[in-house]
Amino acid sequence: MMRSSRLALIGLALVLVGCAGLTNDPGKITVTNNSSTDTVVLTVSLADGQSSMNLAPGASASVRTVVGGVYEVGVTLAGADQEAYVSKLQALRDTAEFLLGEDPTPDQVSAFMDQATEIHNLIEAARQNGVASCQGNLALSLTEPVSVSASVSTSSIGGVTTYSMSCGSA
Repeated sequence: MMRSSRLALIGLALVLVGCAGLTNDPGKITVTNNSSTDTVVLTVSLADGQSSMNLAPGASASVRTVVGGVYEVGVTLAGADQEAYVSKLQALRDTAEFLLGEDPTPDQVSAFMDQATEIHNLIEAARQNGVASCQGNLALSLTEPVSVSASVSTSSIGGVTTYSMSCGSA
């Protein structure tokens, strides 16, 4: 009886070790800052935690997860910085409206509409999501490590730095 109990415990231990081995290859999310001039502060949110990072221009950093699933990467601006960003975008929109003038050409109207739409979208995104963010999905594999990439890029509209994100799924 003692021998069969030991064998059962050994068998159970092997099963548990085998199951634990399924998470030995966690998923990985690598975020790259595609900007050549701007350092960005990012937050990566996952089902099993959250991580914040400062990424220098051209730099990359990785976050690992043993749960996988939906993740979100976002540019982080908070409090006064967030309000200042929205204020700068609103001022830019107001300036663009003023510069349009009283008798614009069709090309000026078209350029203004493109810029006004982009500025409006940036303002709404900043109010709702906190500047820029994206979501992806990381489906972990039982047999091999899985990784996805996300990236942030910056550009400038009228001297205001703007952000765009992309997230991959696997």
